[in-house]
Amino acid sequence: MLIRVNNLLPTIAYSKLKPKFELLKAYAIGKHQDRETYQQALEFIAVNYGNTDEGKKAKEILKQLNN
Repeated sequence: MLIRVNNLLPTIAYSKLKPKFELLKAYAIGKHQDRETYQQALEFIAVNYGNTDEGKKAKEILKQLNN
């Protein structure tokens, strides 16, 4: 899954779907990699897409992870 999303992201650089795929990528990282890498992926989304629904969701998840 992660490889497919990584291959797809450059092809949708200016699409409204990019934040959705970035969040999907973060979920895949969370499932298959360590917690620190997962948090970094979520922080990337929170910073770069903070005003989108996906950015807000990433912030919520980060808040829960830090509690």
